[in-house]
Amino acid sequence: MLNRLSVSVLLKSVVGLLAGAIILTLAIGSWNSWNRLRNAERNAQVAEVSIDLFAGSHTTRLDRTTTYRDLQADNAIGVSPILRDIRTKQMTALRSSLVMLKRIALPVEGTRDVATFEEALNKMAALQQESAAALAQPKSARRAGLADEYVKQGIALSSLLDKVTANLVNLVKLDDAYIDQLIQLKELAWIARNKGGDASTMISNAVSGLPMPPDTLLRYSADMARVETAWSALGSFSSGLSMPPRFIQAVQKAQDEFFSRDNLTLRLNVLTKALAKEKLDMTPQEWLRSSVGKLLTLLGVAEAALDTAKEHAIAQSARAQRNLVMQLSLLIVAIAVSAIVMMMITRRITRPLGLVQQAVAKVAQGDFTASLSETKRKDEIGQIINAVNEMVGQVSATIANIKASAREVTNASSEIALATTDLSQRTEEQAASLEETSASMEEISSTVRKNAENAQRAQNSALATQKVADHGGAVAGRAVQAMSRIEESSGKIADIIGVIDEIARQTNLLALNAAVEAARAGEAGRGFAVVATEVRSLAQRSSQAAKDIAELITNSGSQVKEGVELVNEAGNALNGIVDSIREVAALVSDIATASAEQAQGLEEVGKALAQMDEVTQRNSALVEENAATAQTLEQQAKVMDEQVGYFRTEDGIAADERVAATPRRSAQPDMRPVQASVVRTAA
Repeated sequence: MLNRLSVSVLLKSVVGLLAGAIILTLAIGSWNSWNRLRNAERNAQVAEVSIDLFAGSHTTRLDRTTTYRDLQADNAIGVSPILRDIRTKQMTALRSSLVMLKRIALPVEGTRDVATFEEALNKMAALQQESAAALAQPKSARRAGLADEYVKQGIALSSLLDKVTANLVNLVKLDDAYIDQLIQLKELAWIARNKGGDASTMISNAVSGLPMPPDTLLRYSADMARVETAWSALGSFSSGLSMPPRFIQAVQKAQDEFFSRDNLTLRLNVLTKALAKEKLDMTPQEWLRSSVGKLLTLLGVAEAALDTAKEHAIAQSARAQRNLVMQLSLLIVAIAVSAIVMMMITRRITRPLGLVQQAVAKVAQGDFTASLSETKRKDEIGQIINAVNEMVGQVSATIANIKASAREVTNASSEIALATTDLSQRTEEQAASLEETSASMEEISSTVRKNAENAQRAQNSALATQKVADHGGAVAGRAVQAMSRIEESSGKIADIIGVIDEIARQTNLLALNAAVEAARAGEAGRGFAVVATEVRSLAQRSSQAAKDIAELITNSGSQVKEGVELVNEAGNALNGIVDSIREVAALVSDIATASAEQAQGLEEVGKALAQMDEVTQRNSALVEENAATAQTLEQQAKVMDEQVGYFRTEDGIAADERVAATPRRSAQPDMRPVQASVVRTAA
């Protein structure tokens, strides 16, 4: 495969492959930088929208508990400033997050959750308007079940916010390990805030005088234990990370305010007094304001983690953008360098090699007048050009000498071929005449051989006919004897019939006498007369039958005599035929013997002619081989002359013109076609 490629193609291919590898590497790097830039920008968007969602989740929980508690009041209290501030922050954060969520490329399920989130947010806004109007009225005028519906919608909105947040976390998961760790810290802070908020809600409900379950203290202790567990995990997890001062300050603030011993003791004392129905030192609004402020310190830790994630994502985005610009710049430089190298290869290598190739192509076509301009280059290309010029000069001189020798060989071989062709023609004519004579003798021998075979078959047929005639004579003799025996048997039958006739006549006479005697006897001889009558009748019938048989036998005897005479005549004729056939068989046997001897003699003559023909054919073949060899030599000389004449040299052009002006005798005169072999007729 490589042998079919030119040097130019190979050089450009190698350079192209190297340039392509470099360009591909840079392109892959650019693509990776682009992906990192997209991931960093997406991480920054997710971090920003997570801040709003986090704030919205916090304010949604506060709005749910505060609104539910206010809707339980009997009097018209209106929307408190705290609740109005909570709702303003809630709607601002949630609507801002909704706008940013629509800009983020989410999977299909995430897009459906965003649409559901928008519907839930609109429904929540409608409930807020209805609840605000209801708070301006006494409890009796409010719609029944409004507080429960508001809490239910708040819980659904909080669950939906948690689901959307989880989708965002899955979207950026494993993109950046540091951001994943910050999201874990945010989740721990959020767990601490949620459980702390649940505990604060219990205290707020107790302070407001709402009915509380009997295990309120147990639930409060469990929630606070979860808060402390999440806070302890947050501290352990963040201690191994390099966190910014803002996050450390937020953690310290939460530790000093929410987890301070005074705050924890105050919370427990307020809950205990409220459950015991003791008088408290603060109103529900004061407690709400105080507890919300403490919970905001936990929320500040989560927000600090999200702000850190956002800042890290922005920094990563800037770094990825710088890398992308650098990769694209290197890619453009690599493409430009590759183009320059290709141009240098074309100018310094490919173009000179093309000139060399053109000159060598002219030489390959026989034009040794082609030459390359001398060059002062000392590299391999210059050496190739000088070598080609020197080669063309030496080969041109050699070809001129070969052309002169080829002309002499062509003339000599032409004369040899002419003489050999004449000799071959005469030898072939002699061989053809001898072969025709041999063929004629072979035809005569074949004819005589056929006559001998036919005579032999005629002899065999005559012998077979003689045997059949002998058999026919024997059969006729046996027929005569059989007819004689039939004639004797007929005579004996006639004698027997005469005896029977005589017996019948005698019986008739006896019956007649018996009848006469019966008549004489009278009545006593009547029965005997009847019997005598019947016997007479039978005797007459037997006599008549004997006469008929005698007449038939007499006729048969005359016919048998005639048959015997005819059989005797046939036997005599067959004996004459048998004698004639024996004479014919003897004559045919003599003819067959003479024909066989004649065929044997002709066969010997044919063998002798065949031997003479074979020798002549061998001589003719040798002469033909010599003629063919001479013609081949002449053709090879002419081919060599033509092939050498393919090359053009300055000295050879003048010599060719002189040879073209000199007349030449044809080396192959007209020859009449001679049949090389004669098809022999099969015997």
